[in-house]
Amino acid sequence: MKLRSFLLVLYVSGISLAQAGNTVEAPSAKDKPNTLQAQHKSTPIPDEFKAKLQLANAGDEEAMVDIGLAYMDGTEFLAANEQEAYRWFKKVADRDNTDGDYYLGMLLHNQEKYQQAEQWYRRGAEKGDAYCQYAMGYLYEHGIGVERNLKQAKAWYTEAAEQEHANAQFAMGLFYHDGLGGDTDYQKAREWYERSAGNNIAAAVNNLAVMYEMAKV
Repeated sequence: MKLRSFLLVLYVSGISLAQAGNTVEAPSAKDKPNTLQAQHKSTPIPDEFKAKLQLANAGDEEAMVDIGLAYMDGTEFLAANEQEAYRWFKKVADRDNTDGDYYLGMLLHNQEKYQQAEQWYRRGAEKGDAYCQYAMGYLYEHGIGVERNLKQAKAWYTEAAEQEHANAQFAMGLFYHDGLGGDTDYQKAREWYERSAGNNIAAAVNNLAVMYEMAKV
């Protein structure tokens, strides 16, 4: 088995329990490039941003998200403005686009307005958005804006993981490995770690190596 051989190489190279990933990452931006980041420092607003803004004003939802992200994070030519970011994300959410739900949740999460964040995450999660489902799992796992409930966390992580959300797959590996929200099941932990590793989550590769080291698979 090629994966097992690779993991044994990692073991021989010195992978240890201390190096194993044992935490789930907080929700972060979806896997799309921020096309509005300036390549070089400049004061003038670049033509690309102006064109994107024109598209957003014309109702292009992807452009609206990009403008919202530019305001949320700030760029080398644009100061961060969370009110403007909220306004653009809300426009997207009002069009029943779950990207709007997710980024409103993330914006409010970052502002520590956890209960409001949970409402937007849940809205998108119930419509099937994997990123919102992952965020709901994270909130329930850590008791952020909701009462801590590992069974609920596992249920939401499962929904996201089945849609190939790599961090959710890693979370499932952790939950089965440690018996969080249910029984310990090393076989299922290995399966989820393998899927997560296949989606380029380095911590999943580390944890698989440790499982082989400890003869848990």
